[in-house]
Amino acid sequence: EKGINEVEIRLYEINGELKDRKYTSTDQKTGLDGYYSFYNVPKGKYYIQFINQIGYFFTQAGIGNIDSLNSDVISIIDIGATDTINIEEGVKVRNINAGFVLDNHSAIGDRVWEDLDGNGIQDDGEPGINGVLIQLYKKGKGIVGSVLTKKDDETGLDGYYLFDNLSSGDYYIKISIPGSYYLTKPDVRDNDKVDSDINDGNGYNTSGYFHLGVNERKYDVDVGAFRLGEVGDFVWLDDNENGIQEPGEKGLKFIFISVFDENGNNMGTMISNEFGNYRSKSLIPGKYYLKVLGYTAGSFTASKQGNEKFDSDITNEFGDATTSLFQILSGQFNNKIDIGILPQSQINLITYPNPVSNILQLSFNTMKNEDVKIIISNVKGDKVKEIDLISNIGTNIIDIDFSNYRAGYYSVLLETGNRIPERKVFLKVK
Repeated sequence: EKGINEVEIRLYEINGELKDRKYTSTDQKTGLDGYYSFYNVPKGKYYIQFINQIGYFFTQAGIGNIDSLNSDVISIIDIGATDTINIEEGVKVRNINAGFVLDNHSAIGDRVWEDLDGNGIQDDGEPGINGVLIQLYKKGKGIVGSVLTKKDDETGLDGYYLFDNLSSGDYYIKISIPGSYYLTKPDVRDNDKVDSDINDGNGYNTSGYFHLGVNERKYDVDVGAFRLGEVGDFVWLDDNENGIQEPGEKGLKFIFISVFDENGNNMGTMISNEFGNYRSKSLIPGKYYLKVLGYTAGSFTASKQGNEKFDSDITNEFGDATTSLFQILSGQFNNKIDIGILPQSQINLITYPNPVSNILQLSFNTMKNEDVKIIISNVKGDKVKEIDLISNIGTNIIDIDFSNYRAGYYSVLLETGNRIPERKVFLKVK
């Protein structure tokens, strides 16, 4: 370990009076750097102050039992000062040392990972993401470096980054997340080693400030990201009512299906196409369930009757016509949530809005193309409107103009030509 020349050293009496000043230099006998001496010091009590050098910090004092080898700077009387030194007449004191640490051995880093389940925690098996740009900023200096995440040479795991040879201070990172990814929720746990630290503390896609000590290796600044997922598959008419999709059983179109998160928040509604297929809009990773609109609990075939790819998933766990919870992972299309409907399923007549002042939207379900009659009557039972139509298989939606109707109560009656009984709802017109 090399000595340092040109360090200013001040000798003070214990009362704070400056007695002498020296600078470290090369020892003439040994040729080694960093030496100093104060000569002809009278008997008394003193302390020495070492003036710190830019880019250095004082090392820890009093380590070990050999006074001639450890550092004596305790910085109690003043910054860079020793404790009290007793000088006796004729005694030479040659063990007052100061150790300096070059402040460029600190580091910041860790990992960008794909948060598959969206819980904000690095779980076992969740992969890293390579090629992500991370920029490092230091307080008062701005950007000091940028790196791309890559495979770790030692572990072979993806998503790692490192900023090395840093001085101490306050820093934050900024991430340029790939276009298909979104940042996961930050600071989920107190353990920085496993959660994500991007909280927009210093602007969009940044962390808050964190302090880096002298020679500190801070390997817990992590970033979690996820991709959106989807759910979907098939709605079919289970002709033989065995709960399994079989050749020849038709898909049902115009079936309205809403997706809810595990807290019951409606995340959107899908409509099955002409082949019976449906597919959600993009969903963040998490747990969800589906609800089929316009159907009662008894409208569906038995669930979980075979291979999950070909069975029905309506369990009514969260109310009529709902599935149980299922998981959507980052980037996953969960295409195993199917809906089997019984041929004798009852019509569920829905009117919206109610009360109505202008256009009424009426929806109902039928399992085949059939004659349907809609009869609107006033509170006295007098018919005021009749609509005849042929229904579609699945959900039917009709708009009826009520803008010219008097305010009051009306009934809406739905009649079909098959064994399904009629349905009636009461409507208030404003």
